[in-house]
Amino acid sequence: MRKKRVKNGILRGVITALAIVLQIGWIVFAAYYLEGRVGLISVVAGVVAVVAALYMFGRNSNSAYKLPWLFLILAFPIFGVILYFATGHSAFSRRRISKYKSEARRMQDKLFSNRGALERSRNFGIQKSILNQYKYVEHHGQYPLYDDSDIDYFPDSAIALESMIEDMNHAKQFIMLEYHAIEVSEAFRRVEEVLARKASEGVEVRIIYDDVGSIGFIDIDFVQRMKKNGIECRVFNPMRPFINGFINNRDHRKITVIDGCIGYTGGFNLADEYFNLVSPYGYWKDSAVRIEGRAVETLSALFIEMWNGIAKSTDDIERFFLPRTRVDCKKSQSEGLVQPYGDSPLDKEYVAENIYINMINAAEDYVWFSTPYLIIDDEMKRALSLAAAKGVDVRIIIPSIPDKKLVYKVTNSYASSLSILDIKIYKYKPGFNHSKLCLTDDKIACCGTVNLDYRSLFLHFENGVLFSQKEAIHKVKNDMEEMFKVSENVSDEYRLNSTRRNRLLDSILRLMAPLL
Repeated sequence: MRKKRVKNGILRGVITALAIVLQIGWIVFAAYYLEGRVGLISVVAGVVAVVAALYMFGRNSNSAYKLPWLFLILAFPIFGVILYFATGHSAFSRRRISKYKSEARRMQDKLFSNRGALERSRNFGIQKSILNQYKYVEHHGQYPLYDDSDIDYFPDSAIALESMIEDMNHAKQFIMLEYHAIEVSEAFRRVEEVLARKASEGVEVRIIYDDVGSIGFIDIDFVQRMKKNGIECRVFNPMRPFINGFINNRDHRKITVIDGCIGYTGGFNLADEYFNLVSPYGYWKDSAVRIEGRAVETLSALFIEMWNGIAKSTDDIERFFLPRTRVDCKKSQSEGLVQPYGDSPLDKEYVAENIYINMINAAEDYVWFSTPYLIIDDEMKRALSLAAAKGVDVRIIIPSIPDKKLVYKVTNSYASSLSILDIKIYKYKPGFNHSKLCLTDDKIACCGTVNLDYRSLFLHFENGVLFSQKEAIHKVKNDMEEMFKVSENVSDEYRLNSTRRNRLLDSILRLMAPLL
């Protein structure tokens, strides 16, 4: 069964896309006209292209993203230069970036008013390589470690949704939801019913959704309808009918915060397919975690950072943080560490990728990944290959049924090259695997929104949770072992077919991979 789309949402997307295509068309026409009419302009364009290429090469950004732009600029100088500076360096983008960075610094100052778990954790008997992972996230990612919070893992997003709705039913102060995609359909209507009722009881309810992620699934009256129900709603980075580089930076986070004490995150959005209410790609496999305790403060901070980053005004934040929260949070019942984190495309720290690379490098016995997409840079590929060369059991689970056919072709291209390096590739046979997981040596796990692809690792606002609590780790391992049982190890198939692959097509796909 296919999911339904909202007509006016699709129309808005089509109009916006056509407007942008027309603008690019004018740039192409102008570039062709100028180059063909005046020889001197062609010479100047060539010089400008070289200068622009050198400027881009010197920028502090991922090298894989530079290649498509370098190719475009050097092959089509006038068109490439105009498009690059039109999309990547507008004053609009700079103003937006400055606002988000300012809010991020404010949230970090608030979070680090209660640090100390990292120092205390040295008494937990956790190996140094794992502690160094937490240390990196705290010192460079600027997200604190917590030793007073519980975490529970859900191998099924439908079960996670039921738990989340139950927790929202008991909210007394506030509910905050931030999702890449919201679809006005069965799953969200259940959530909306609870939110509207809690808002009528005086609970403060806020929603953030990404415009591109939700376009086609939310009608134009959505924000007004939420407002009538007492729910405040903000849209991240609305699509606009002009070329703008910031349009590529999407809010891919999935966060629910209830009273500052309970939080949810994972791979699912608030749309029917994530809970198998519709099945456009076979069985939809997804996962999530529930956090209870002070660690939820980080999820609150990520939400407020985005909420204030979107708007011109800045809200008072004290009421969203403990100990001012009037609701008492339950104390942790188990030993272990929990570290929620966020990743932003604006700071060039690449927190999400560095976390994965650190987990790979720390692995002694095994490191397992689950991801819907597999489009990685050379650093990640090198880390995976070195781990496999050391005898570490490196496995990656990808879907057997794609949701995006072109992206799946690129995923297969990367999977083929990794299988040659003794990395085991599994295809999830029941359908589409959307779960984003990493597990190392029964010691540390990561669950969140981060795919193994360029968009998640370098372009999007993302979030996740690192944790070392034994019960949750055990649940993650059991889930991944169950996934392996219903997945096919296609590593040998990839290796046998590697010589027959279309090398030219693979090269073109990989050149464009950072843009997919």
